[in-house]
Amino acid sequence: MTEKYTEQVFIPNFFTDKAKRLRIKTMCDLFNDIAQQHTIKLGTDVDTINPLGFTWMLRHLHIVINKIPQRWQTVTLNTWCAKINGLLVERDYSFCNSENIPVVEANSKWMYIDFKERRPLRPTEMMYKCAERNEEKEFTYPSLFSRKESKGDFSELVDEPNGSNIWRKSDIFSASYNDIDFNGHVTQSSYVQWMMNALSYDFLNNHELKEIETIYAHEIMPDGKAYVEWYMTEKNIVTMLVKSEDGSMLHCWGRAVFN
Repeated sequence: MTEKYTEQVFIPNFFTDKAKRLRIKTMCDLFNDIAQQHTIKLGTDVDTINPLGFTWMLRHLHIVINKIPQRWQTVTLNTWCAKINGLLVERDYSFCNSENIPVVEANSKWMYIDFKERRPLRPTEMMYKCAERNEEKEFTYPSLFSRKESKGDFSELVDEPNGSNIWRKSDIFSASYNDIDFNGHVTQSSYVQWMMNALSYDFLNNHELKEIETIYAHEIMPDGKAYVEWYMTEKNIVTMLVKSEDGSMLHCWGRAVFN
């Protein structure tokens, strides 16, 4: 049985931004694609398990970037089932350069769920065996969130009296057809794209993303409306909350570090 799955990925021009760097949304889409290819090998892909009433739902994604893949570069993309922690099945990823040195590392946490009831299920025996056979190094980067923040509580981030650090709000946007995945809700890469789009062109043009962590809590369905509320510190650390149109529900939250 395949313990680690590997693909060679060529980075064409349309995968990259104006600085010739792999777009973060495209990176997340590549993670999703290779995970799908690996689960096909394991027999746990969505096309197999959806008709049986099951599916996968992403809960958490943490990406650490040493050097972003560049336009026209060929890199090795790896994925493996890292471990199982309670109801969370962890999947790791890495982009490696021509010398097989990781330039990007990522950890994701998935829930195996009842498709109709949208409730988590215990991982299967086969999933446990796959994780137990993993011999790859563990993803050890610390979380960007405090314990309270990991639960969606950002009450400690308050507007400062001088107005230097304040919560800002994007325009309202809708979940379009192209944002929807196989589960019928907004795909994780669209959340990341929305969060990045909330930041100004000038900031993104002068800073490079080095790390991002996102937690997914509540689905956004087709044509659902939301906005991004964001807060930036002087150290170029940005906290981003994806909220429902009326602000009553926190769908997803993220924190990004830029240099």
